[in-house]
Amino acid sequence: MAGLALSVQDVATGKNLRGATIRGLDLSGLDLSGRHLEGVQAERTGLAGALLTGAHLEGARLIGADMRGAMLRSACLRGADLTDAQLDGADLTGADVRGVIGAPDTDHATGWDVLRSTTACP
Repeated sequence: MAGLALSVQDVATGKNLRGATIRGLDLSGLDLSGRHLEGVQAERTGLAGALLTGAHLEGARLIGADMRGAMLRSACLRGADLTDAQLDGADLTGADVRGVIGAPDTDHATGWDVLRSTTACP
């Protein structure tokens, strides 16, 4: 999937989306739990309320993504770029955020304050 530009339908049904381009898509509310999204190009993507529990987002480019209210429990965000991402109301409990670039304003994201040393990606 590396480098391919995908539609919402492609993302909704794909299990392995490593390196895919999903820039600007509205994936709000989709269940992407456990999906392989390593290195995905997701700048300005709508992920509000999305279920990303246990998702593999290592090295993902989530610049300016709307992730308000997203469920990111136990997700692997190691090395992801969250510059200007909106995380108000997101649940990052148990997520691995080591090496995250552009750590967002997380005053309203659950679990961010205890993540850096307590979890690891599988």
